[in-house]
Amino acid sequence: MQIYRNSEIRILVVDDARKNIQVIGHLLRGQGFKVSVAQNGEQALEIAKMSKPDLVLLDIIMPEIDGIETCRRMKANPEMKDIPIIFLSALSESADKVKGLKAGAVDYVTKPIDSEELLARLRLHLTMKILQHDLESQVKIRTQELSLANAALKKREEDYKSVMTAVPDPIVVYDLKRSPLYINPAFTRVFGWEWKDLNWILFWKANTSGPLRPFPPPFKRAIWEAFIPRGIPKQERSWTSVSRLRSLRTPRERLPGQ
Repeated sequence: MQIYRNSEIRILVVDDARKNIQVIGHLLRGQGFKVSVAQNGEQALEIAKMSKPDLVLLDIIMPEIDGIETCRRMKANPEMKDIPIIFLSALSESADKVKGLKAGAVDYVTKPIDSEELLARLRLHLTMKILQHDLESQVKIRTQELSLANAALKKREEDYKSVMTAVPDPIVVYDLKRSPLYINPAFTRVFGWEWKDLNWILFWKANTSGPLRPFPPPFKRAIWEAFIPRGIPKQERSWTSVSRLRSLRTPRERLPGQ
């Protein structure tokens, strides 16, 4: 399935032989393509800069600036570097083909031109160019969307922290593994513990009776004393409740051994 319309495609044909230009131009126009022509490298560079062709058919052997040098200059120009170039030449040696490809060409068609081969290669490289352009556009769009999403997320995090900082109640935020991620200033003010202290504390899992993970004995005794004397049921032993936190105030200075 063709992903472009021939009538929307402009092809630049560059050849010093007028007859070759006429034959190739007639073939391409018969397929509905728009055609621009040039008979030397200088003309090709000027026309390519003005008309922005979608593809260039470029003869290698030309007077003054040959096709290899013309190709190099096109690829060195930011406005033309993405235009696919197919070389047309009677040269059939592998070394000549490699030289042309190293200059920036995408393909090589040997003269005398076979119309079916030329059209097949032309369609292939036009399709590849359009798909590449679409992919780059999609990547650019997704990158912009991701940048906006990251900016929005950062703003939300800043707003969230601002709210947490302003709340007078102690609050702990932790992940699914019960590792503390954030505590607000009120928590430190009430309990005397900072975030680094909570990294040593095990948060009991509600409604489970799994083994406790090890943590320093001073914290273990302090937490145990905070929960047990008040008769809190095992299934309610959780530090996620702000109301419970407020009722379980255990100042840092009460920690055994400190």
